[in-house]
Amino acid sequence: MTVPDYPKILETPHHFWFGPVDLTHAVQGDTKTEPLPGGYVKVTKTFVAKSYTYSDSDLLYDFAKPNLLDKQSKN
Repeated sequence: MTVPDYPKILETPHHFWFGPVDLTHAVQGDTKTEPLPGGYVKVTKTFVAKSYTYSDSDLLYDFAKPNLLDKQSKN
């Protein structure tokens, strides 16, 4: 059995990305749910991450040069 990998989180003002992992290994604590208008449900769960990066800019993709998302996926 291999050691599970944990997500690498990148947050910007309008986006929240986390790396592809099996969250069953990263999930901690109880799940909280809250009904929202329109049939939606707010789900709150705590999980352990390998790293967290916040960027003030949503303009992460300049295809001519590496960006924060590329750096996240290589680490």
